[in-house]
Amino acid sequence: MQKQSDPEKIQFWNHHLEAMKSYTGSAAAYCREHGIPYHNIKYWQGRLSAVSYQTHLPIKASAFAAVEVTSSPLAERGSSLPDAKWLAELIVEIYARCR
Repeated sequence: MQKQSDPEKIQFWNHHLEAMKSYTGSAAAYCREHGIPYHNIKYWQGRLSAVSYQTHLPIKASAFAAVEVTSSPLAERGSSLPDAKWLAELIVEIYARCR
């Protein structure tokens, strides 16, 4: 398959997903018959179920919100994170006592 723009890809995969719904065989058989890798149709089935078929809204890249740190106790002290050696020693000691 040649390079396609996103709207062309959406149209291409929507066509196959709709045709697959009326196909009497399995999804794997449909893919073999049409020369489509099975994992691709499953990927697009998941991707397009996350967006509206009618509006073709883009999928959000992330559910995380951007934040800006304006102050930090560590930055205010001019210090970095403490050495974690004590934590490693504590874990080793607890593990040894649990044996």
